[in-house]
Amino acid sequence: MLYTRIMTVQLKRGGTKLTAIPTHAIWLECACGRSASVRVAALLFSDKPPKTVADVVARVRCSRCGVKGAKDFRIVYQPSNDGAWNAMQGAEQRKD
Repeated sequence: MLYTRIMTVQLKRGGTKLTAIPTHAIWLECACGRSASVRVAALLFSDKPPKTVADVVARVRCSRCGVKGAKDFRIVYQPSNDGAWNAMQGAEQRKD
């Protein structure tokens, strides 16, 4: 009898590679309640860019309380300022 072993690959939370999401931002929240976002593109252009979202979450430091690391995070799409956002919102609606 032949048994097939099915393996599933699961990324750990935060395992997303930054190079896969250059048009996104990471919204970070500290335990003290402060929240802020950082553009992934800006991180990729730094001298020593982090490789994954988990690296970013581990490295950040809160500007309010000084604690290192974020309590929670979200990956959000953040379009560039080249008009793509307006195009995604659709044409202006007029009632003539």
